[in-house]
Amino acid sequence: MIKTRITTLIAGCSIITCAGLAIQTPPKAPAKATSGTNTAFFEAKIRPILTKECLPCHSRKSGSVQGGLSMDTRMDLLTGSSKGPLIVPGKPKDSLLMHVVRHVHPTIKMPPGKKLTDVQLQALELWISNGAVDPRGAQQVVVTPETREQKEWAYRKPIAPPVPSETNGGWASLPIDHFVAVAQKRHGLKAAPTASGKLLLRRIAMDITGIMPTASELDAFPDKPTQADIRKAIDAYLASQEYGRRWGRHWLDIARYAESSGKDANIAYPEAWRYRDYVIDSFNINKPYNTFIREQIAGDLLPSASTALSATQTIATGYLAIGAKSHTERNTRQFRLDVADEQIDAIGQGILGLTVACARCHDHKTDPISQRAYYQLAGIFLSTETHTASAPTNQQRQGSDGIALPRDASVYRPAGLTPFEQRLLTNQLSALVQQRDELIQAQRRNRTAGNGGLVVLQSRIGVLEHQLSRYDASGRLKPYAMGASEKVILEDTPIYARGERTQPGEVVPRGIPAFLGASTDTAVPRTTSGRLQVSDWLASKENPLTARVFVNRVWHYLFGRGLVASCDNFGVTGMRPDHPELLDYLAIKFMDSGWDIKSLIRDIMLTKTYQLDSTPSGKAALSDPENIQLSHQRVRRMDAEAIRDNILAVSGDLDLRVPDGSPMVKVEGQFARRPAFDPQTMTMPYRSIYLPIVRDSLPDALAVFDMAEPTLVTGVREETTVPSQALFLLNAPFVIDAAIKATARIPAASRTQDERIESAFRLILGRMPTVSEVAASKTFLDSFVPESQANSGVYSRVARNAERARWTVFCQSLMATVEFRTIR
Repeated sequence: MIKTRITTLIAGCSIITCAGLAIQTPPKAPAKATSGTNTAFFEAKIRPILTKECLPCHSRKSGSVQGGLSMDTRMDLLTGSSKGPLIVPGKPKDSLLMHVVRHVHPTIKMPPGKKLTDVQLQALELWISNGAVDPRGAQQVVVTPETREQKEWAYRKPIAPPVPSETNGGWASLPIDHFVAVAQKRHGLKAAPTASGKLLLRRIAMDITGIMPTASELDAFPDKPTQADIRKAIDAYLASQEYGRRWGRHWLDIARYAESSGKDANIAYPEAWRYRDYVIDSFNINKPYNTFIREQIAGDLLPSASTALSATQTIATGYLAIGAKSHTERNTRQFRLDVADEQIDAIGQGILGLTVACARCHDHKTDPISQRAYYQLAGIFLSTETHTASAPTNQQRQGSDGIALPRDASVYRPAGLTPFEQRLLTNQLSALVQQRDELIQAQRRNRTAGNGGLVVLQSRIGVLEHQLSRYDASGRLKPYAMGASEKVILEDTPIYARGERTQPGEVVPRGIPAFLGASTDTAVPRTTSGRLQVSDWLASKENPLTARVFVNRVWHYLFGRGLVASCDNFGVTGMRPDHPELLDYLAIKFMDSGWDIKSLIRDIMLTKTYQLDSTPSGKAALSDPENIQLSHQRVRRMDAEAIRDNILAVSGDLDLRVPDGSPMVKVEGQFARRPAFDPQTMTMPYRSIYLPIVRDSLPDALAVFDMAEPTLVTGVREETTVPSQALFLLNAPFVIDAAIKATARIPAASRTQDERIESAFRLILGRMPTVSEVAASKTFLDSFVPESQANSGVYSRVARNAERARWTVFCQSLMATVEFRTIR
């Protein structure tokens, strides 16, 4: 530990006093509350439990309120019965509900005659821990015939609006600006001035690549750039490989990307990285968005001119396979129903902006999505084989092999097994097989039936056999992928009452429901699952939602708020668009451009609206605090990946090469907390998109800054400000190590103190310091005295060198500023 007496730190362009700051190894970041605090989590995980296990006996609606307890609303749960409140939000251990469902209450055990599964118990505990969000009984959305026409705007095809001529004082120049100018004038607002050249370049670089511009790039960019200067910078960044890594990560949030199954067993998905790289490559080659969508839903069914294209399209279907799954589910039918539901939810929210999966148990309460329509889609995905490429174990009752990719497709294959590793695994397998055979013989001799040890042995044998089967005789990894394919036996599915597999009803034929954009339900050929037809409808110009939802996502990533704030919900319970004509203009222009993503980003960035300064006028700050009318740019915090990547960039350690697959390639079966590597703390110098993403074990550097929960579709990340973030920036060895290396990049020879301060500011914040900041920095540097006993930990390399130690802490202080981690 090293304790330093820091009298001043520079934070957010202001000076704060910080005496006796202890720099030490930080505690683990607490588990994120994202999933538990999300209404989607309640709908996906909690409502089904209540509906199946509780409400039949405790609901006024069902006419049964046993024990005087109703569980229809959140208020009912808080009120409880004569036994007291059923839940105490934030305190599962004090909640009566958890006592009775865990069967630890002395007299009450629920549900009667059975116990909830471990997965259900964990979901309830997480839900209560994070506040027990429950939309039931809140202000209900009442959809009347008079309001439905307004509420269901998203189901009508966009119509090209006339571009207004309003300039609101002359600042508007492009069509997008004119739409915004109309809204500003209507609300009596004036647009802010244009941002300075260097501030604008930093914004452009961060939004396109996620990495700050270098000092030389900032020096070369004019203080008052022309549109030609701005276009040149935009095109250069769009042409870089870093663009795909930045925007690919945005899509992975929506695709709920992870390299393990999560839930109870958390089975490793060693081939998931291929889908990640497919997404990055798709953005970098500017694949049309409609093609991008079709490949992910039905790539295996699309025509291909080469084996390479066929392999790419197969890998794309990993989108359907990477969702969270409960591989320990005993009932195969239940498992398949849950997988299909997860796939429908991913497509519904991710591509259509609709909560389609809410119709699994009943007709959608607010949107025109019937339960029949849901099961039309469910039949399509129940007729689809989902390949997870995961090893069979005694924990994994449900799983499947990967899809073999064409040998002549030139598919990248990561480093395989060394001869030593092959011998080691082969010897381990032989020893386990011998041990199993001896155990079987012993049981036969002794006529014993115990097989617990045999099951464990067979599971370990299965994992090793699966692992060795993925490599050829020379140790090279065979090309396999996660993904989807057509099932041999296609099926239509019944409508399950309340979503229960034990309550089948009318069988409905597979088809494309009308809410996807057709005028009526459309049947699919009986010889196919229907995925190809679904992909065609999703990617059609006739679909009223697909283009709108995507351009809204792009707007959100560039402005910090979508034109529809609820990016994943364009339904009746979602937000109305702030600028509906602008949204339709962008959607139609996007489709007419050939679904060109780079063109869409460029067009928005070239607008005066995007280029405005981030300082609001006094009137805007008072009358439009959320900046709905776009009179200035929003100040946005970098996402978790950008913060980590820029810390690496400042240190000089950031490696922009593509890593060799993923560390998960060699992980088989159930993911242990501490296998060959710890995903929470492992260090890799590559872009953060390449870090292994293991459900329930996210990297600390990303989790602390609100990385997306990979179990859910996440169009808008939560943004918290909590002490653990400051502690991470001040105490984490990763940050301290970066500060040491950043210090070494600041020239010391024949430099004045003022010049070194300026170099540090330029390297870390991308600008020159103000006069007051130079003075504050000098005060800190002159008063800094490291304690002599500080000789351990990461600082041990610099603690005995007072000059180096003070500059290291100074650089770290700059990296801990608000300015470093914000986009203005």
